[in-house]
Amino acid sequence: MSDLKNSNTDSAQLQRGARTLRQAVLRGDLLPGQQLEHQELVAQHGMSSMSTRDVLRILEADGLNERIPYQGVHVSEVSPKKAKVINPIRALLKGFAVQLGVPRLTEPEIESWERLNHGTEDALASHRPTALRLEPGRYSQPSSEGTAVPG
Repeated sequence: MSDLKNSNTDSAQLQRGARTLRQAVLRGDLLPGQQLEHQELVAQHGMSSMSTRDVLRILEADGLNERIPYQGVHVSEVSPKKAKVINPIRALLKGFAVQLGVPRLTEPEIESWERLNHGTEDALASHRPTALRLEPGRYSQPSSEGTAVPG
């Protein structure tokens, strides 16, 4: 049970870190092309190095930053015109990833999806729309391992 509690705490910390960094990008506090210094983020947000790396991966999956080999992580430069082309493709790929991944889901991953589903149902039933706001990766994170192609 304590592993589940730690997992939920870790997940909440990751979501909080991702939300904070996402807001900084969207507000323009972090500019397109700006390098995101890993150690600075660790110090600023009080997270471990591993958690900070995970937050950067969440934002990378959302298209807000990009990892450039030998140069580090930078805030993405995506124009509205580019986003209009990318988003439909991303939606199709996510659907395809779900089709590939569902047969490979483990029991813990299925339970994680069920918890997300119950939370959504509860929010809808109690008319709490703010509870439906998604943190980055909230719905893609439980399936990230299940969609991996076995080696």
